[in-house]
Amino acid sequence: MRKHINTLLMAVGIFMLGFSISLLRYGDLGTDPYTTMNLGVSSSLPLSFGLYQLLINFVLFAIVWKKKRHTIGLGTIVNMVMVGFVSDFFYHIVVTFLPDFPSLSFRLIVTTVAVLIACISISMYMESGLGIAPYDAITTIVVDASIGRIPFFAARVTVDVLAVLIGFFFGATVGIGTLMLAFLTGPVVQLIREQVIRRVLFPVQSTIRETI
Repeated sequence: MRKHINTLLMAVGIFMLGFSISLLRYGDLGTDPYTTMNLGVSSSLPLSFGLYQLLINFVLFAIVWKKKRHTIGLGTIVNMVMVGFVSDFFYHIVVTFLPDFPSLSFRLIVTTVAVLIACISISMYMESGLGIAPYDAITTIVVDASIGRIPFFAARVTVDVLAVLIGFFFGATVGIGTLMLAFLTGPVVQLIREQVIRRVLFPVQSTIRETI
């Protein structure tokens, strides 16, 4: 039963993440920090965005394999392979049913909803204990390197802001959605994991406990 719940948390979390990215793309007010970084760097290389992101995923995967191997699992692979495809799938649905030329206020609402969904989804698949995405695992490596002196939310904000700066340096668009995700993902994910998932939904659920 517990294994099935873990799998459900992971699968739903990753599908929700793909959906949130499709909403961010529709809102056109900036994507998440990792996507922003990859869009910027790939634009200066003779590589497509998809191919570059796949390559950088493998680089980060190698780092995580060496430093935080226990965070690698089925969820890691599913995240690396599926999020982009899920986002494309939902994006076609979103642009079909939502206005073709949305107002700025409507785009802001969509972006805010997307940020909230992204934070919930990250919390779910991280807490499933079935592995986390290499980019998300980098935050836990930073926390470990500080011997616990840097809390999870601060480490996440630092990693996200660095990714945004790299993307901006290489010419990627940085919008309100990017900034919201860069500064809110860490604290909101920590809040949801500790106060909602661990205490309310599944008090003894997680099998992977990062130091936070």
